[in-house]
Amino acid sequence: MTSRRAAVAVIALLALSACGEEDADQNAATGAAADGAEAALNCRRDLPPPPLSADDEADLALSIDSFSHAVVDDRNRYPHVRRFAETAGVPITIYRGKVCVDEGQECVDACVTYRIEGGTTLVQADHHVATRRDADRITLRYWARDDGGNFHELSATIVTDGPTARLAE
Repeated sequence: MTSRRAAVAVIALLALSACGEEDADQNAATGAAADGAEAALNCRRDLPPPPLSADDEADLALSIDSFSHAVVDDRNRYPHVRRFAETAGVPITIYRGKVCVDEGQECVDACVTYRIEGGTTLVQADHHVATRRDADRITLRYWARDDGGNFHELSATIVTDGPTARLAE
């Protein structure tokens, strides 16, 4: 069972890599070598000091759409588009991302660097999630810090049922 979990974790890590979400320092943030708190600290260590006051706070939202479906390597793959929109005019950096499949049993956690200038939207096309299950709840979580030094968390849940995927309400 342990080798199966390790194999699934490696496959999930490869999926994140294919999406362009892998950082060179992923070993510190995969969850295998670090718990969640340690992973967050590892990902935050390279952030520059915040240039603005804490009164300047970003407003960040995540939307996911344009789902499609394919079966690749015995997994249901759901390509989609992710959009991170900042609407308060304060720049923000997403520094960590985590994707969990198999009803939250298998997760991949990675340091990332997504910079979103104030008042803009970062569009990530050609991303995907993949699961062996036909029916699954896939969670995506992101951690960010704005230029005022304020920390933010975003999450979304994708519900799958064979060839269909949708965002959970």
